[in-house]
Amino acid sequence: MARYITGIFILLLANIMPLQAQRKEPEVKACERQIEKLRKAPDNITFARELHRTALYCFNRGMYDEAALLASLTVPFNVQIKDSIGKLLLPALIQSFSFKEEDMNYSNSLSEDNYNAYARLANAYTLVAESMMHNAHLRSHVEQMLKSALNLYKFADAKYNKAKAYTLQGDYYYQEKRYADAIKSFRKAAELGEKAFLEFELEELKNRWIMALIQHGKYKDAEKVLSEIRETDTPTRTITGLKDALCNRACIAIMKKDYTTAETLRKEADRRYHASMNSMNFYRLNVLRNFFDSFTLVARCYERQNEIGKSLQTYREMKECLINTLGRYIPYYTDLDRTNMLYLFQPWYDEMQTFAYRHINYEGMAEFMYGNAQLMKQFFLVSPTLYSPKMITMQGDEYLRELSQRQSKLMLTEDAMNVHLKGDYLPHILSNMRSMALSREAVTYALETVDEPYHCITEWESVRKIIAADAEVMVEFVLLHRPDNGARQYAALVFTEADKAPHFVPLCDEEPLRAALNAPDHDRRNDFILKNIWKPIQAHFGERAAISLYPTGLLSTIPLAGIVDDNNTYLCNAYVLSFYLCATDRLMKKYHLYPEKQPAVLFGAADYGLPPSKLENPVRGQGFHYLPSSKKGNNIRLRPTEGERMPGGSVFRKTSDGNRI
Repeated sequence: MARYITGIFILLLANIMPLQAQRKEPEVKACERQIEKLRKAPDNITFARELHRTALYCFNRGMYDEAALLASLTVPFNVQIKDSIGKLLLPALIQSFSFKEEDMNYSNSLSEDNYNAYARLANAYTLVAESMMHNAHLRSHVEQMLKSALNLYKFADAKYNKAKAYTLQGDYYYQEKRYADAIKSFRKAAELGEKAFLEFELEELKNRWIMALIQHGKYKDAEKVLSEIRETDTPTRTITGLKDALCNRACIAIMKKDYTTAETLRKEADRRYHASMNSMNFYRLNVLRNFFDSFTLVARCYERQNEIGKSLQTYREMKECLINTLGRYIPYYTDLDRTNMLYLFQPWYDEMQTFAYRHINYEGMAEFMYGNAQLMKQFFLVSPTLYSPKMITMQGDEYLRELSQRQSKLMLTEDAMNVHLKGDYLPHILSNMRSMALSREAVTYALETVDEPYHCITEWESVRKIIAADAEVMVEFVLLHRPDNGARQYAALVFTEADKAPHFVPLCDEEPLRAALNAPDHDRRNDFILKNIWKPIQAHFGERAAISLYPTGLLSTIPLAGIVDDNNTYLCNAYVLSFYLCATDRLMKKYHLYPEKQPAVLFGAADYGLPPSKLENPVRGQGFHYLPSSKKGNNIRLRPTEGERMPGGSVFRKTSDGNRI
């Protein structure tokens, strides 16, 4: 009987327990633990240390801007010469985040002048530099920041951290294609890390060093370093170690024209990456970056040996691996994760498209270029709900709704809305951390039950089959880097159901187009677009009238329908023009897969519960004034009624098929 009563009590308790208490919520709890440590820091030095740990927390979750700011906040506690703040660190941060220099000086407490202070300061500079590498506006400051960090390490006994800084410097130079500088940095890192690094850290460093040597044409040196890396699995081997070594060995085999060995090594590396690619920490462990760099290097080596087919196959298998491993999770990523993924994808995408441009006449290359454009658009631009019906069904999930409500309340707090809260923006950053933790909890919850296949349409044949019955012309615009000078150039891939492959049509460079669009002379704009955009693609579809266009970049801002041709006729009067984001949109329309249209609801005179903003205390997103006339009680109907006379004298009627005339 006692057991029965206890069971009933537990059941009742479970039913009234808050939903969030039924889940572990590791991200939310980890966030709150770190914030609590920061709040309870007993002195300035401990506070600075916890600031740095909080910065690492943000960095490991892709919150790079917040990581840079938090790391910069530790500087006043560790630096001895205030000038170094203003001359080195602040200009970069101010430029990006619009913070005032005096905000950094909220504490005058400085640590003692010793080795530990120099080490902490150097660590802060290093973390700021690493965060800046993910911010396009701040990358120009990375080199100077790292040099300053390495100079500070001279006064501190910190071989491990110094080796890490040199490794980061090598990565920066590698990304900038300064391979000679990268080799020097990686060599110094290896010398310091020989005893300081763990086995897997040293192995990953050497793999990066080998890649720089191969890119620089130092094949014998690369082979020498490669001989120091084990060829078989070991218990301490990590996610990337052996895979990258396999790719590097494949590169050496390619340069020796031993293609059989190279293919065996490359396929084994691909198999291992395919089996271990992690959807949630693609940026935390550099897995995706190493994947791109390693296999791109293999493709480049094949191209150097004029083995274009093998290079093309390498890129294709990379795409297949990405679609199969990351594709199914793309619809569930937070906006921040998708932005970070785009940062990693973009150089690889540009590399593939430039490779395709160099060899555009090679069989299958135009189709390859088309597929690349579709992959990027469908991964990063298409609404996730179009991919996954589950996204719609989960909108009513009680736990997700609760998480959303918690996040909404958080976003309406003063800390969340004020960047400069009493001269201290730390509360704003901590609020962002809490919000992101809730978002990640929602993603983790959704991914627990993801089981449906992912549909990513990248092959042009799929679209060609759909348009066969419509006698339609497809025009996919792409933005490329020209192989000769690196300038950004627009091009088009044009095809109909009768084509065996898309037609590649080079168009104008981006800068002349920008200048034409900004010109005050309307006729000049019209003539430029007609000559450089429309006529080149028109030559490939002749008299066909139904044209589907998929613009990108500046082309998305051009009203092609309003362009006048040589016969003084608007293009919209001569052709049936349709505009789409990507092929997915076209297929959705074909199969009527869009959600049913819902009636719109408009309302005004809303009271958001806050007074209008004051200049001395701006609150973003709140304190709206009433819109003019919104309180006058005007009724706005979205649809006229049957028989109602419309402006201009026409009368609203329904036809027999339900359409309005």
